[in-house]
Amino acid sequence: MTDIIYLIVEIASIVAGSALFTEALIRALSRLVRRAGAHAGLARSIREGFTLIWITLAGIIILSITGIASEFSFLTISGIGGLTASLALQNTLSNIISGVLLLSDGVLRLNDSVEYSGVKGVTAFFDSTILLSIAG
Repeated sequence: MTDIIYLIVEIASIVAGSALFTEALIRALSRLVRRAGAHAGLARSIREGFTLIWITLAGIIILSITGIASEFSFLTISGIGGLTASLALQNTLSNIISGVLLLSDGVLRLNDSVEYSGVKGVTAFFDSTILLSIAG
C-alpha cells in the first residue's frame, strides 16, 4: 500500500515540477517575443509547442517510472524519434533559432530599414520573409 502511495506522490511531483518549469520557460519566451514586437500568434504558437512537448515528456517519464516501458526501449525509441525529428526539421529549426537570436539580440526590430542584395525595404513581419520595398 505504501508503494502505491509513494508512486502516486512521485508521479504528481514530476507532473507539477515539469509543469512549473515549462510554464516559466513559456512565459520567458513569450515576453521575449512581445518585446521584439512580434504578433500574438507567434507567442501562442510557442505556448502550444512547449505544452505539447511537456505532455509528451511527462507521459514518457510516467510510463518509465511505473515500469510499463523499460529504460532500454525508451532510450531506443527516443533516439530514433529524436534523429527522425531533427533530420526532418533541420532547416526549419535552423531558421527558428536564427530568428530567435536576431530578436533576442535586438539586432532587428519591426519597421527597421534593411538592404539585402541591392533591395531596400522595411521589416514588416517576423513570421515570414516579407520585406516591404521602399520603391513599392
